[in-house]
Amino acid sequence: MPQSPWDAIILDLGNVVFEWSTESGVQPEATLKSMMRSDTYAQYETGQIETEDEFCNTLGEQLGLDSSLVRTTFETARQSLVANDELVDFIRELKRTTGIRVYAMSNIPRKEVDYLRREHPSTMSIFDRVYASGMAGLRKPDPAFYRMVLSDSQLAPERAIFVDDKMQNVQAARDLGMRGLQFESTKALCDSLAGSLDVE
Repeated sequence: MPQSPWDAIILDLGNVVFEWSTESGVQPEATLKSMMRSDTYAQYETGQIETEDEFCNTLGEQLGLDSSLVRTTFETARQSLVANDELVDFIRELKRTTGIRVYAMSNIPRKEVDYLRREHPSTMSIFDRVYASGMAGLRKPDPAFYRMVLSDSQLAPERAIFVDDKMQNVQAARDLGMRGLQFESTKALCDSLAGSLDVE
């Protein structure tokens, strides 16, 4: 059997491995997304704002909102996160059968990574390492973030598959020589990965 051309898969966390559940009827997406598009959130996401208290107070002032609303919005979203079990099970089996390394690379504050590790340990266990913007001080699609991940994992870009829901992040990976896949559905991604790794 010929050797696989791939050494690793790099997965985004939000909207790929995890998603927000709306089954409870609580739908914080619109408010949450407007907050996450702010420069203040980008600073929090890269560790320039270190604490959640400082972030909530600063963003609340900028948006004319009570800091408690900012906190509640993020807490509601955090608690509604559910793992994409179908994808997680597929990746776990892929690791078992092929030995491929699996990394997470996500624009996410340090506190949220801690939360995922504490509340979703089985899901997070599929990763050989998690690269988070809140720890790296860099965020996608900055090429420096990708280069840091490749260097730290001793991974050649042409031997890495990168998966993200945002096309600008996928294109940044492609520009550096990785195979970039935009997440559109779990089935489509699993089929693509299975084909790339020649597994059934």
